[in-house]
Amino acid sequence: MPTFRLVPHVPLAQRADVGKLYYARSGAHVPPGAPRFARCPTSRSRSGLTWENCVLCTMYCVLTMLRSYKNISPTISSGCYIDASAQVIGDVTIGENSSIWMNAVVRGDVNSIRIGANSNIQDNSVLHGMLNKYKVIVGDWVTVGHSVTLHGCTIGDRCLIGMGCIILNNATIGEGSIIAAGCLIPENTVVEPYSLWAGLPGTFKKKIHDDATQQSILQYAKNYLGYTEQYLREEQGEE
Repeated sequence: MPTFRLVPHVPLAQRADVGKLYYARSGAHVPPGAPRFARCPTSRSRSGLTWENCVLCTMYCVLTMLRSYKNISPTISSGCYIDASAQVIGDVTIGENSSIWMNAVVRGDVNSIRIGANSNIQDNSVLHGMLNKYKVIVGDWVTVGHSVTLHGCTIGDRCLIGMGCIILNNATIGEGSIIAAGCLIPENTVVEPYSLWAGLPGTFKKKIHDDATQQSILQYAKNYLGYTEQYLREEQGEE
């Protein structure tokens, strides 16, 4: 099923029928009242769009962001923000208040993806598993920076994954760690909790168990909770 960006403008009178068709094909599971989604670019409405109040082209756009695969559909918890340009596919579960940003791809087709609560997956990042082997697991309060690739790996709670990082199959990032921007973490690497890694390939630099560093990691995630709240308010037509 194509994303709405690849589908031409649909006349107002036809939008409801298009939405019904996409709903039948998708079957995406979103609990009633759970998330709100970015407005369709073909809609003039400033009201917030939720799963249960879909009208006209609303269903059409929501269901191109969330796509089933082999009859398994994403599950999105309350308080989440999923940008209209993101793609969330298949066996994906996203915890409360987490966010998926512009052009990110969370591709739960060949293996499952689990994202905890209060985490953020930023612009152009890609999450994908390894067929029959490695899932992607992202813990709570995790910040995944712009253009990151997480492939078949596990990210512990309260981690900061810097911009442009690549973390490969069966790697494990311990809680409270920072992976510096541009770092490559090879397959099967174990990053101990409260560690800073950097480089290409990545190597251990130092322990970061001090309170100031840990609070700075947490602050990145808190910042994105604020961004999420603002984006959701704007979708509802609020300032």
